[in-house]
Amino acid sequence: MIRHDGWWIPREHREADKYWRDVVKLERVWPHVKQWKLAIDGGAFIGIWALAMAEKFKTVWAFEPDWANYACLYLNNKERGRGNVRCINAALSHGVRLMSMAGEYAPSTHLAEGPGETLCIPLDGLGG
Repeated sequence: MIRHDGWWIPREHREADKYWRDVVKLERVWPHVKQWKLAIDGGAFIGIWALAMAEKFKTVWAFEPDWANYACLYLNNKERGRGNVRCINAALSHGVRLMSMAGEYAPSTHLAEGPGETLCIPLDGLGG
């Protein structure tokens, strides 16, 4: 991992600048939010959106299954966070299982495929 503009990013994600630009899209969402108790960031990458949401929400759950991305998410949250982001090294799924994140889109995949070492968990039953 490397430092880029004060953020930890995986060495292979040098195009991370586009994620900083995308965070302004959240501004369009705020007027539609009815409650500010909990936000979910599924596929949190390095925490850019999670930390932005943490400025508005009481609690943010940031799910990131990729180990390199999760390490950056954890460090960025530790260094820049407000104490209300919960970093979870897992993917979201409809059930508890171990899946592979390998595939055409790895390591930034949207679909876990087949047996593997990545923990997948459902939101249902996690509590708040």
